[in-house]
Amino acid sequence: LDLNLEKSIKSYSLGNRKKLAIIQCLLHEPELLILDEPTSGLDPLMQTRFFEIVKEKSNQGMTVFLSSHVLSEVEKHCDRVGFIRDGQLIHLS
Repeated sequence: LDLNLEKSIKSYSLGNRKKLAIIQCLLHEPELLILDEPTSGLDPLMQTRFFEIVKEKSNQGMTVFLSSHVLSEVEKHCDRVGFIRDGQLIHLS
């Protein structure tokens, strides 16, 4: 994901901090990955790369649960969709 590990994390942009967080989440190969708005702050190329990684991990058996307000992103990359309102699951497809 092309990070300069010599720099202080405090000096990273939001996008680079997101990349670092994604790397940290994947390091221990979890069975379940829960992500909240994972592509916010990522440039379009990195968003594409992120979803390639997520698809690869999903194909390897990892369950990925993510929240997003970008419906086109959800429609393109998710195989199941749920809608939550006031803390309640109101629809699952």
